[in-house]
Amino acid sequence: MNRMARKAVLVATAAAAVLSATGCAAERIDPNDFDQVSPAFNGDDTVWEDSRNAETDGTDVRRFSYSTGTGALVAGGAGEQDQPAISDQYIVWIDQGRLMARSLSGGQPFTVVNGPATQTDPAICGSLVVWSDTANNSDVKAKQLPSGSVISVASSSAVEAYPACDQGR
Repeated sequence: MNRMARKAVLVATAAAAVLSATGCAAERIDPNDFDQVSPAFNGDDTVWEDSRNAETDGTDVRRFSYSTGTGALVAGGAGEQDQPAISDQYIVWIDQGRLMARSLSGGQPFTVVNGPATQTDPAICGSLVVWSDTANNSDVKAKQLPSGSVISVASSSAVEAYPACDQGR
């Protein structure tokens, strides 16, 4: 092993030791060999896009709760369920281009928006969900869940995309 490689290994080992000692070490919460991408976090919960069934059904959305140490399927079945986001009240995701939501307190998933399946890039704070809608170029929309009206946040001939929200402001 050359000198640079030894230094790199020593630095990586030292970093892992420091992270572990401070409680910041990486922890594998769902040990499988398939892609797990697009994680979103809220306090005790993590959601992500999971490809363990991608070859037969498409991607799914899964959730892990650190307080209970349990994981569960949020959205699965035929097609792509992806782009998850989570708040202290709801999980949202895109299912075949359609924005879906589910309350963390239980219940069935529900469609957030009627009309064409042109939603993408959801973000959620509390019960306020924002997303990009490609039905008319690309606009940013919002809705108070579960039954508020859809409002246009940004709409012009330009592309508006990748919305975010901050519940603390």
